Amino acid sequence: GFEFINEEQQRRLAELNPHERVVYDAIKHAANKGIWTRDLKLRTNIQQNQLTKVLRSLESRKLVKQVKSPTHKTRKMYMLYELEPVRDIWYTDQEYDSEFVRNLSAAVLSILDRKHHATLQDITTTLKQLGISKVELRAEHVQSIVDVLIYDGLVHSLPHPCIRDTTLYKPARRAGFSNFFTATPCAGCPVFEQCGIGGEICPESCEYITHWLSTVDHEMG
Repeated sequence: GFEFINEEQQRRLAELNPHERVVYDAIKHAANKGIWTRDLKLRTNIQQNQLTKVLRSLESRKLVKQVKSPTHKTRKMYMLYELEPVRDIWYTDQEYDSEFVRNLSAAVLSILDRKHHATLQDITTTLKQLGISKVELRAEHVQSIVDVLIYDGLVHSLPHPCIRDTTLYKPARRAGFSNFFTATPCAGCPVFEQCGIGGEICPESCEYITHWLSTVDHEMG
């Protein structure tokens, strides 16, 4: 795509020698993920002592900068001077934030305890409403927490009985259905094929599924 480059930056780029330009372009390609010096050396095929000089020159011209790797403290990483490192929500000040992960996991379990069953979207929306995270929580962040809870045996997943390609999550002690689908009103529903979220016939407004879920909650609660 089109990039705006001011005159000053254009002048500094024009002054680069071939080695400096190759290194600059490799760092630029890495965008805001940054690139490790070892990968930079392999990509540019420039010897280490020469590469060190080139990086020093690019840093002094404020074209690139050194940043910390969130996962490997000892690695020297570089990115373009004007970029900010991509933020990983599991890290605070380059340290793995185990307390945040624990709090988030506890909140997910609390939500499932209260709701008895929820989709990933339900859990994500509730977490956002609780304001538990200072950074934006996306569905993939919540999925990674849920996956760990499943691995730890604290949560079970099962196909949603009425919404295709959707997974329901339940606390492990509540996920005791041997044949979940056939126990639902959906199994014998004559308009199951026409049913879908947001449609004229939809699970959200189905009195049978609402009644069935409330019965399940009462039995399991």
